[in-house]
Amino acid sequence: MPAWLSEGVADAVMGMGTVLVTLYLLSKLIGLFGRVMGGADRLAAGGGPRGPAGVAVKERPEPQEPQERQRRREAARIAAVAAAISAYMEAEARRRGRRPVPFEVSAVRKVAPVPWREAFPPSTWALAGRVDIMRDRRAFGVRSRTSRRILGR
Repeated sequence: MPAWLSEGVADAVMGMGTVLVTLYLLSKLIGLFGRVMGGADRLAAGGGPRGPAGVAVKERPEPQEPQERQRRREAARIAAVAAAISAYMEAEARRRGRRPVPFEVSAVRKVAPVPWREAFPPSTWALAGRVDIMRDRRAFGVRSRTSRRILGR
C-alpha cells in the first residue's frame, strides 16, 4: 500500500475515533447534568417535587368548582363570544352597505386538548409566517370560502 494511502487511512480513523469519543463523553456529560440539576429520574420514580431543603413537598389539589357553577360560566362565555361575533358581523355588514345576517350558535362541543400541542408549543417562526400569510391575503383581497359565505359574497 502506498505511503500516502496509509497516511490518509490513519487520518480518517483518527478523525472518526475522535468524533466517537467526543460524542460518548458529551452524552455522559448531559446525563450527569440531568442527575445534578433536574432530578428527572426522581420525578419519573414518583418522588415528586422537593423544597429548598430537599424535603418532599405535597402538591395541594386545586379546589373543584361545583358543576352547576362551571356550566353557568361556560354558558356565559359562549354567550359573550356569540354576542361579540354578532356585533362584529352586523357592523361589518352595515359598513359595506348590506343587510345584517342573523347569527346564532347552533351547537357547542368541547374539544379535548391535544397532548403533543402542550409538549411542543408553536414556534415563533411558524406564528410569524402565519401572520405574513394573513397580511398578504388581506392586501390582495383573498377570502376563504367560509368568509365569502358568511359575508354574502
